[in-house]
Amino acid sequence: MASQGRWFAPILPLAIALSSCSSMQEKEPGRKPASVLQRFRVNEHQARSRWQEFRNWSGMPSSSGDAELQATLLKTLVQTYVKADELVGELDRLFDAGVTVDQLVRTKSGERNLYAEFMSLRALKESLEEGIKQRSEIQFNAALDADSIRVVGLDQIETQVKHLVEEHPDQAELIEVALSEVRDHAKSLKIGYLEGRTPEEVKDDIDLTRIRKVRKQILDRPSEALRAFAPQDGEAGIHVERFIRKAHGKVAEELSAIFLKADRFPANEGVKIEPSTTSAGNITGAGFPKGVWALTYDDGPARTTAAVLDNLKKHDIKATFFMLSQQIDSAKEFPEVAVRESKEGHDVASHSYTHPQVPKLGATQRVYEIEGAVKVFEKVLGKRPDFYRLPYGAGVSVPAIRTEIAKSCMVHAFWNVDTLDWHDKDPELIYNRSVKQVESLGRGIILFHDIHAQSVKASEMLMSYLKEKGVRLVTLTEAVKEINGGKSWTCTPVK
Repeated sequence: MASQGRWFAPILPLAIALSSCSSMQEKEPGRKPASVLQRFRVNEHQARSRWQEFRNWSGMPSSSGDAELQATLLKTLVQTYVKADELVGELDRLFDAGVTVDQLVRTKSGERNLYAEFMSLRALKESLEEGIKQRSEIQFNAALDADSIRVVGLDQIETQVKHLVEEHPDQAELIEVALSEVRDHAKSLKIGYLEGRTPEEVKDDIDLTRIRKVRKQILDRPSEALRAFAPQDGEAGIHVERFIRKAHGKVAEELSAIFLKADRFPANEGVKIEPSTTSAGNITGAGFPKGVWALTYDDGPARTTAAVLDNLKKHDIKATFFMLSQQIDSAKEFPEVAVRESKEGHDVASHSYTHPQVPKLGATQRVYEIEGAVKVFEKVLGKRPDFYRLPYGAGVSVPAIRTEIAKSCMVHAFWNVDTLDWHDKDPELIYNRSVKQVESLGRGIILFHDIHAQSVKASEMLMSYLKEKGVRLVTLTEAVKEINGGKSWTCTPVK
């Protein structure tokens, strides 16, 4: 489960999590041993400090309770959903006009960088979601420890969502769609706990009719929904638009630096892409031979990855998977899927251990997220990855981070086609957006996330399109070898 260990992780003291009630000691007849459910325990010390970061962000007083903070963060999540839909609409209009990601990020100082805004929003949205998910997991731990049939903490989100709907009845469908992921997560934990089994993931059913209706509502009146859920004057909370304005400047600088020098290297001059802190150690896809494409998938492996692999096999395509090491570092997760990826000839690359914003980490944590993640590859797959992709692309221009990546004998890999599939749940829109960018660029690296049901469907649609177009689909290893004149790099990891 990708939520464990992400950038933010909240905490609720176990005694508070369940609250005091006379039924705490009631037992569920026939329930399986608690050992079946241990996979969801989280690092509570780490979670406590991260939850405090949320409190600081929101401006809420220290006297406010964790439930009150969670209710505030749920309102913030609705804001992020609205803003993401608004930005996706703007980006789609630009993609329709032939504008590409590398053109979007090459803005001058003081100019608006729409893509940087979107990436800043993504980091905020995912941090909030993962934080609330981890809080649910800690509440789950409390129920498990108490061996109680009451799961009060896991019902809390439903109560808070109900109150939000009562406050904003005209935005009920938006609230339902925007908060579906964290609600489904809490529900799956509760069901798994009560049935004495490891919780199943939520089904892949996507209510496209509702999603499309909400999107139209947002695009028609974006400011209306944002105002409804943003904190009012004097009220504690997070203004998403203000956060983006404050955070996106640094992101814009980083993105501009990535594409400042295109990775086009003549093949007859020897190895030109290799582990390095210079531009030679970063590849974006802009320097691929014309008509050459690489499909890449981030954040897995997950239960949806097997379907992606089946589709790739059906179309006889090799891809590159940027994996989170936490997803393969235990038999509780998906090491067997990683092994399958490798055996079937796909590139296996690193996407960090827990998907943090690496620039925000201290030196020890940074090494853990880069070199520590690599060690998991050695343990599970018997080899080190050649490529690394920073979560959110954050830190690619930071010398200390690039040094760690190069010391681990990896090249950093960005992308030049963004499908925006982490937010958009409509496979058709994801596919159309991808095709527009592919047609505008003619070569490059395509970004998907194999943890989403919509990505499974959209990426297979794109596979069919690319095969029909007769383009060459390669792994990053194959692309770099071709660019380097048939040579690969040699490197000894620095201990």
